[in-house]
Amino acid sequence: MLCPLLRESSRHPKENLKSANVELTAADLDKIEKSAAAIRVAGERYPPHLTATTGH
Repeated sequence: MLCPLLRESSRHPKENLKSANVELTAADLDKIEKSAAAIRVAGERYPPHLTATTGH
């Protein structure tokens, strides 16, 4: 499931809400999945001083 993330300060809220009505085909989802799988993530999510505040 994909969910649009709307910014509270968006200048175009009506246009952003339209994204909730976009229908993706199986081919679209496959392309998204393959593209995301090809992204190489490096490093930590947060710097150490912020990681310490997450409890992990």
